[in-house]
Amino acid sequence: MPKAIAIDWNPSEVRYLVAELSRDRVQLLQAGACNRSRLPADGDPLESITRSLAELFRQTGALGAAAIIAIGRGDMDIYRLTLPPATDDELAALVHTQILSQAGAGVGEPVVDFLAPQASPNASRPVEAVVTQQETVDRYQTFGTSAGIRLKRLILRPYATASLRYRMEANRTETVLLVSILGSEVDLILASANRIHFWRTVQIPEDTQIQSTSQDSPASHPDIQTSTPQTRLSQTETLDALALEITRTLAVAPTQLPEGQSIEGIVLFGSRDDCSALSSMLEPQTEINIRSLDPTSAPGVTWMASPMVPSSTDPIAREVVGIETLSEPGRVAPLIGMLLDEAEGNPPAMDLLHPRRPPKPYNRRRLWILTAVAAAIFLITGGSMVSGLVDDAKTKSIGYVRELRRLRSTDRKLAGEVAVERSLQEWAQGDIVWLDELRDLSAKFPPAQDVIVRSMTISPRRGGGAVIHIQGSVRDPSVVGRMDLDLRIEGIRIATSTNYREQPGEGEAALDWRFETQIVTQRRPASAYRLEMMNPNQNTYSSAQ
Repeated sequence: MPKAIAIDWNPSEVRYLVAELSRDRVQLLQAGACNRSRLPADGDPLESITRSLAELFRQTGALGAAAIIAIGRGDMDIYRLTLPPATDDELAALVHTQILSQAGAGVGEPVVDFLAPQASPNASRPVEAVVTQQETVDRYQTFGTSAGIRLKRLILRPYATASLRYRMEANRTETVLLVSILGSEVDLILASANRIHFWRTVQIPEDTQIQSTSQDSPASHPDIQTSTPQTRLSQTETLDALALEITRTLAVAPTQLPEGQSIEGIVLFGSRDDCSALSSMLEPQTEINIRSLDPTSAPGVTWMASPMVPSSTDPIAREVVGIETLSEPGRVAPLIGMLLDEAEGNPPAMDLLHPRRPPKPYNRRRLWILTAVAAAIFLITGGSMVSGLVDDAKTKSIGYVRELRRLRSTDRKLAGEVAVERSLQEWAQGDIVWLDELRDLSAKFPPAQDVIVRSMTISPRRGGGAVIHIQGSVRDPSVVGRMDLDLRIEGIRIATSTNYREQPGEGEAALDWRFETQIVTQRRPASAYRLEMMNPNQNTYSSAQ
């Protein structure tokens, strides 16, 4: 059976699984992690990781194997777009145009992939687009070459985790919050069936592991070894911090669900023993059902007779610098999801190594050249006196005529692209009084000590109006909620904030929460702004002060 390698990359460590794949089956051979804290202090960390993994793959016979790498939130930007009605081929061109418009001229060479639910021909197309830089993709390809493996896919980690849950639970349509603890990172994913509605990644202190088993407790799986973690915070403090992040997500995530849909459960990835402490802490805070899923018991996953992880006496663990054993089964959840998808031949939702690209425009010059060549051949064959040459020229001319007919048919199809361009021009027509609109937004925006705007993009909407996309940082997520209420004008303007994620800050007053806000506004006459200036409404920030 061919070997495959799944790799999960984040700033603190590189986790991997080596497996043999067959139809609908995954036989796991080895699992481990390359912890950056154990690498030599001198030299390039990436080079040290590459050298360590290359040596391990050589010793395990996995050199040259196909590799799937999952990347997290830090290597990408996410854009949620609403585009005019378009076919799937037209949608790729629209997404790339919109991304370049919103990202600006200094974005470099972006790699864009996107996911768009099916819609009726006349309905707008909601799109979730993921953007990374070409240099990021090149870095992972260089890593694969140096490690002696063949990079096959570059996917998004949360989608692999959601795919694993979809396989393991009978009630697949239930809307749940997935909690995937991956060393120093925790993925919080809101999913139903095989669709992700919302996800965020939070950081927990490095060298801290979440597990409830004590040193004397038995291993949760015969092939997974338990270890006593060296924690920077106490287990209770870490669980408190993680429970707080989960409750914050439960408060924010429902705004991303379709109308009438709610969160019905919380799924913790890991063994029952590993998840018991966190589950006990969450139960008094929510009435939602809480359960755990052990990724190592997923359908289709089998094990070698020998332990999955190398023991402390294994020569591979001793000889390869920086390689550690994986002690919690929950940390391999996205890796197992990736391998099961690959074994069944299911393409990932988004693949930044093979992104969807706009079709290349047809070269009209070739049409006219072929037409001229066909006409020239007709003239030459008409004046020829040699029957053999005439017959040969006739055969060629028939072929050229057929090619000409095919090209004319293609030209008629291009009329559809002209229609799309016209619809874009109509969609771009908006006549908002921008000076007054921006003055009104500034008056109702939170004070400078609470929020910093890092970027703002204004795009017209089809049929009039505009969409304002804001990215920034706030002191606390509650500031964003109050801002959305203050900016709202019934029937005219609505603000929706998403994509909360915490970033490292400095000092007590650091604005360390990132957010994205989409403001949809309609056209108003200039007199409406003058009336509002005469009778301003006091916002929640001024009243709070």
